[in-house]
Amino acid sequence: MYFVARRRKQRLIPANHCPIAKWDGAAVSLTFVIFVLSAHFVQLLLVAVGFFGRIYGPNFPIELGPDATPADHAAATIRHLWAAVFTFPFQLWSISAIAKWRGGPNPLALGTVAPNIVSGYLTWLLVTPAAFSVFAIANIAHSSLTHRPPDRHPLTVLGDGAGNVEWALFVMQTVIIAPMLEELVFRGILLPWLCQKRAAVPESPFVVIPRHRSPLILGLAVAVALLFHVDGVQKAIEDRDRGELVAHLIPGAFFVSLIPIYLILPRFRRLHRHLRVRSPQHSQAILASSALFAAFHASVWPSPVPLLVLAVGIGYLSVRTQSLIGPVVVHAMFNAVSASLLLMGAPA
Repeated sequence: MYFVARRRKQRLIPANHCPIAKWDGAAVSLTFVIFVLSAHFVQLLLVAVGFFGRIYGPNFPIELGPDATPADHAAATIRHLWAAVFTFPFQLWSISAIAKWRGGPNPLALGTVAPNIVSGYLTWLLVTPAAFSVFAIANIAHSSLTHRPPDRHPLTVLGDGAGNVEWALFVMQTVIIAPMLEELVFRGILLPWLCQKRAAVPESPFVVIPRHRSPLILGLAVAVALLFHVDGVQKAIEDRDRGELVAHLIPGAFFVSLIPIYLILPRFRRLHRHLRVRSPQHSQAILASSALFAAFHASVWPSPVPLLVLAVGIGYLSVRTQSLIGPVVVHAMFNAVSASLLLMGAPA
């Protein structure tokens, strides 16, 4: 509140419009291609040049087979962590370059640093208890419906075999790389595109009418959640295991259940005025981008449920501040708490 006292005319969270993006669907599409595929290709390159063999010896597993052991899963996690570190600078540079190439502002522009850090911290104080409360409820509901424990996060398999280097990579991935990269993609690129009132480049073949964008992204979230569990659904059908089938269909059903909420959001005009959200399109954009963010974590269920709560809070902060500083602060602090609990044996 120091900044409020010093600058009475400056609000801690100003009532701004949604960030204005001048890029088109091509920038968004290329951003997600880089976000999804680049680390995988870098990992293949590291395997090809023998990077892991030089560090961990010639017997280090370089692929995850159907009969994988816990050591193989730990090796896969280590490969992922190294690839993420090597890929991170390229991802930041290339996504920012794509936005500028398509005629938009630099999504990494910092803005006013100190007030945005404070607003991020205050948002974290509000969002974190809500997300963990929802997580507890989701775990109880998941166990009641499926009679199965929550999924384990891949990072939990590092175990005692990890040394100081691997734990340093773990901290770097959870507290630095993931918050910065995911906020750049989902709140720096995707959310402003969903908030556009008019198409930035009408002649582009990648143009999607603005009113169709959020429904498209919400539908994509459903597809991504189902894609993570398609192998489990097939195996459950082959084994005639109804409980397992239900467990793998729940993620898709959860994201489908967001569609009615999306449709009725424009009716809450008083809530929009109270929260100083200038347009129902902005609230729908926040929900759609948050759903896709949560869907990308759907391989570990039910973690997407609290992550949706987290993403909605971060999306609202991004719309109000037009900066990624606050969202990155919220995301990094939330991940720090989650990683600490995860390492102490809590669910995913």
